[in-house]
Parts: sequence; C-alpha cells; structure tokens
Amino acid sequence: MKKYLYLSMLALIAVMSLTLVSCGGDDDGTDEPSTGMTIQINGKSHKLAENEPSYVCFGLGAMIQFAIGKNANKYLEAYGETQFTFGIHTYSQEQNAYIYPTEGHGVGLDVSTLGYLDENFIFHRGMGLTVTNLNNENSEDEDLVYESGSLVIVAMEKGFITFKFDNLKMTSEGNSYTFNGTLKMVDTTNYDTLENITH
Repeated sequence: MKKYLYLSMLALIAVMSLTLVSCGGDDDGTDEPSTGMTIQINGKSHKLAENEPSYVCFGLGAMIQFAIGKNANKYLEAYGETQFTFGIHTYSQEQNAYIYPTEGHGVGLDVSTLGYLDENFIFHRGMGLTVTNLNNENSEDEDLVYESGSLVIVAMEKGFITFKFDNLKMTSEGNSYTFNGTLKMVDTTNYDTLENITH
C-alpha cells in the first residue's frame, strides 16, 4: 500500500504549493467508510472498490480519489483494480478568490470551472486526472486533462461531500474517460471531522 500512499501524496503536491488546512488522505483503507456507490465510466457502470475509500480533500488545491474493480491479488481484491485521482485547482475567477467549500456553502459549485493564477496573475482553468493500475506497481500512471462536462457539488453534510459527474470528459493524447453519476465521498479536509464519523 506504500505505492498508493506515495501516489496520493504526489497528486496532492502537484496541485498544492501551499496548504492552509489539514488534509487527511491516508490510503490504507482501514477506518474510512466506503459509500459502496457506482460510477459510470465511458458508458459502463462500475461499483466502487469496497476497501479503497472514496474521498475529497480541499486546500489551495483539491484531490478527489476513488477506485473501481477488484485487485488481482486475492488478499487485496477489495482495494480495487483501477484508481482515479482528480487534481483540482481551487481558484474561482468569478469570485476572485480561492474556494473552500464548507457545510452550507459550496452546494451548486462546479469545480471543473476552477483554476489557478500564474505568476502574472492570469487565470488558467485546470483540472487533471491520474489513472493508476493497482494490479501492476510497475505500470506507468496515465495523466489526462479536462476537456468538457461538469463536476458539481450537489450536497454537503458533516464529513461528506456529494458530487455529480455530468459528462465529465478527461482526455490524453490517445485516450479519454467520460464520467457520469453521483458519488458521496468522505471529506478528509479536516481530521477532526473524519474522526467523528468513523468512531
């Protein structure tokens, strides 16, 4: 599981130059609850992996992560076969500020519209996706970028954020993934919140 933790941390570092909040994201699947929901990818429905928690963490950057399928290792099959990690910049051009969704504030936000400011204070819309084959630790990750569609926060409650994927298309030079469906994800932005819902 060290590789999974390492990849998760790399994804966070890629979208955050500085973090102002404490973000959990230990990828060991021990205490974090699983939603057991499904996501449609390229027109096919997939159940989320049982022991690979789906979670979101917000800071100056955000990470959304979930896994599908069964690992080829029978002792790890509940941890999934393929892991999807979305890296999201959290600067809103409309509000001219970084966005930190909190309970009661953030419902309706399309996070695919967010981006970042470069050194010249020019706004760039940006969301990336890293696809990891959990069955083969020697395989290279696949990196994709946003093309079209939306990813909207549709509900927030203590410890959870629910996202609606609406024809969210992510592409690379030779491949693409289109996501549809609604996922209720553990919000690991605050360790205290996570501890309250898992104990």
